[in-house]
Amino acid sequence: MCNRIKKLMLLLVIPWMAVSVVRAEVKLDLQVSDTSLVLGDEMTVQLKADGVEDNAALIMPSVPGLTFRQLGAPSSSSQTIIVNGKISRFSGLIYSIGISASKKGQFLVPGFGIQHQNQTFNSKSFTIRVVSPDAQSSMRVTLAASSEHLYPDEPLVITLKWYLQDRVQDYTFRFPLLEQKDRFQLELVKASGTATTRELVVNGYTIPFEQGVETVKGEQTTVYQTAFRIFPSDPGMLSIPAASVKAIVQRGTELKRDFFDRVIQTPKLERIFAVSKELQVQVAPLPAEGRPRSFTGGVGDFQIQLSTGQTRVRLGDPIELAIRITGKGRFSKIQQPVLNDIPEYKANFVVVDNLQPGDIQADGITFKQVVRPRNETVTRIPPVRFSFFNPEKKRYFTVESNDIPIKVLLTKKITAADMIVPDQQGQGTGNPLQRQQRGIYGNYSFEDALTTQTRSPAWFLLFLIPPLAFFIFLVIVQRRRRLNNDQALVRARAARGRSSRRLKKAGKLIGADSGQFLKALSLALSGYVSDKFNLGSGEVTVVDIRELAKKHALPEQLAEALVDHFERFDRLRFSHEDITPEEREAILTAVDQTIRDLNRHLQRP
Repeated sequence: MCNRIKKLMLLLVIPWMAVSVVRAEVKLDLQVSDTSLVLGDEMTVQLKADGVEDNAALIMPSVPGLTFRQLGAPSSSSQTIIVNGKISRFSGLIYSIGISASKKGQFLVPGFGIQHQNQTFNSKSFTIRVVSPDAQSSMRVTLAASSEHLYPDEPLVITLKWYLQDRVQDYTFRFPLLEQKDRFQLELVKASGTATTRELVVNGYTIPFEQGVETVKGEQTTVYQTAFRIFPSDPGMLSIPAASVKAIVQRGTELKRDFFDRVIQTPKLERIFAVSKELQVQVAPLPAEGRPRSFTGGVGDFQIQLSTGQTRVRLGDPIELAIRITGKGRFSKIQQPVLNDIPEYKANFVVVDNLQPGDIQADGITFKQVVRPRNETVTRIPPVRFSFFNPEKKRYFTVESNDIPIKVLLTKKITAADMIVPDQQGQGTGNPLQRQQRGIYGNYSFEDALTTQTRSPAWFLLFLIPPLAFFIFLVIVQRRRRLNNDQALVRARAARGRSSRRLKKAGKLIGADSGQFLKALSLALSGYVSDKFNLGSGEVTVVDIRELAKKHALPEQLAEALVDHFERFDRLRFSHEDITPEEREAILTAVDQTIRDLNRHLQRP
């Protein structure tokens, strides 16, 4: 009994000890490269979680005045480092964390936490000192908005400028607005065609900047400028976060000693930082006063046009309309005009529900709408009205499209009198039936009122298509299998195509060195012969040609032409004779013709 209790306790203790060992293996290492942070900048620290593979949660500290954010997903790493004979291993996750500040001062960060396997592990604490940007820096960054007050979905242009007086060796450009590009439908404002442009990297995006020169405080300053257009959609105060640049610039030179203890002159590098001011823009709600019932969300200045390809229809036939809205504004926010709200449409047309969104182009949006005339008295497709809000004039407008004249052809309607009802004697009453040579019995007023109901003989071909397709597929598969198993056949069939490519390559060398041209031409001819007769990869000789001529019964004239070509190649290549371009053209043409003749002869049954 005692032994059983001991075994049971051992079974319980061993797993607990194993779990404790696994948990004890988790170690956090915080790597902080710099403890000084410039106000408006963002520093990056790395948290290495050794022993953590997955299912771990990062816990951020709460420090007033500081903001922490995880930069992307953690990366998995496994490495072994040997330093002075001491081995250290790491296998776990690496987190990148960005830290920014909203005020100056010295801050104590208690560290970061990792929650893993129902336990929390904490890193060491550290101190950050937040300082103001250097007011004497020769570098400046500015932001400017095209307006301080606007309405929802009204375009707002943000201009970003970078002023430089020093030679930049390296830089890091940040503009947090780019991280919200999808929310604001951000787009670049095209630069003027005459401006000098240079591509700069901002937040990892390559963006074209206009490069120019401005006089700032009496000094010539290089200026890089770009602009973005955004469309704020929510009323309220909109904050455009500050842009910042960290740069390493060259300011003169300094004397230093190199590896061999020699005094040398090297560039003097300095780290500088600049940050713009944050912009505040008031987004006012659209006014309720004067808002038309037909307003569907358009903000800007628009025109509307109506078109169709059907102006002559029968009563009840569908008419597809194209409603196109063009102008200045955000087209993705425009909804389709409601035709049933227009009295003339409601009275004279059946408006088919349209669930398809509009087709947006660069200069407008097009909606498709199907309508059906209710009677033959309809003589036009009436205009369509579209209402929008003009932010420049701060009022609503309603524009009207063109109308389209149409002709509605009369179509006979089936009434109760056209029904066939048998009487007591079994004879039908109503209009007499007319028998057709093919089709059905029916009463009709027009020759095309009824369509034939018999099946065309071609319709029965549909039954033959599946087995025919299967048979063709089977033949193709068998042919590919046969080709894969017969490499000689594959080479022979591809010989002509390969020779054409080689001849084309030789033709490009007509103006090059004679030796290169002749070598390429010889490879084209010998390659065709090797592929066609499944020879080895070595160069074909005159002896090989004569043996092939006897074996395959080649015409004497064709065999002699092949021998002449190879003898000419050898003679010209080894005699180092220079060949004129005209002679090279003639040789190339003769070789091409010989390959054609040989290919034609070998294809004969």
